[in-house]
Amino acid sequence: MTRNQFHLLLKRYLDGNASQDEINIVDTWYQLLDTESLELISTEEFDEIESRLWHTVQASTIYKPLYNKPSNNFFSNYNVKKLAVAATFLGLIIVSYFLFKNNYKKDETVFGNLSISGMLQMHNVSDTQMMVFLKDSSSVLLKPNATLYYPKQFLKDKREVYLEGEAFFKVAKNTKRPFYVYSGNIVTHVLGTSFWIKPSQKENQISVEVVTGRVEVYEHKQKNESIIAKNNGVVITPNQKVVYTGGDLGRFQTSLVESPKVLIIDESGGIATNNVKLVFDKETVEKVVKTMSRIYGVDILLENDNLMNIHFSGDISNLSMFQQLDIICKAIDARYELKETKILIKSNLN
Repeated sequence: MTRNQFHLLLKRYLDGNASQDEINIVDTWYQLLDTESLELISTEEFDEIESRLWHTVQASTIYKPLYNKPSNNFFSNYNVKKLAVAATFLGLIIVSYFLFKNNYKKDETVFGNLSISGMLQMHNVSDTQMMVFLKDSSSVLLKPNATLYYPKQFLKDKREVYLEGEAFFKVAKNTKRPFYVYSGNIVTHVLGTSFWIKPSQKENQISVEVVTGRVEVYEHKQKNESIIAKNNGVVITPNQKVVYTGGDLGRFQTSLVESPKVLIIDESGGIATNNVKLVFDKETVEKVVKTMSRIYGVDILLENDNLMNIHFSGDISNLSMFQQLDIICKAIDARYELKETKILIKSNLN
């Protein structure tokens, strides 16, 4: 059963448009546990619990006969053992529901100096990652102890969420409704991309790492809860990160991520892949670094023309980017230096 089928089944039930077999499935959940009818739960409540329940639902086999093996008598396909499995599954759903209701609530406090009154809150109290699906088809992977605040419905002209802790965002592209993540004293502004936001163990420090697309990161200053200025903003692209250090003079420092990924660049940004072969046979170093620059989306520069026509041979496919650079530099008697988001290769002879 797909997530869309799951969503449509619940919606048809609440709207009164479900088939008898579908009604029997949903009613059976509650009959087995002698609890209230699902009809007493509103559509809004289902919207709130759907993301959490889906992860439990997709592991179950209770729906498979309905969608894969049609039958005129649905319950004739189930023996006592299968009903016992269904009862166990039901228990998981109800437990998930009440855990979700406890964690998923409107918050009447503020986020820093910004009001988040009336927003929904998802706090990951578990020791594993938690996926949250938003109304615009974006998703947020919350690390343990992270908290996400977001509205039931995004505004027509923008999408805003608030984060405490570490999370990975995969934002659905919508050029007419930019997406803003408020975290600490910074704002991450995107149109459609994927990226990490990670707080540091150091006080007043937070980093943003881009996986695909591009993001703008800036410090926000506000008055009467409205942002009125951007300070020291930066734009970063795949395999780049920015570290913000707060204080009286907040500053941004850009660099490469610790382990840059191979990218296939397309119109929407970059898509990570591990299937690119890097095999060179007497190729000039100029061509080698141009190839690496293209597939990593990183500027790799040669300090002088003397390095351009040196030849390199080797298979460096299954190594990290920095390991590849180490091998290339050793072969041509050179070294490399990191210059923020750029790499400069220098000859040892200089």
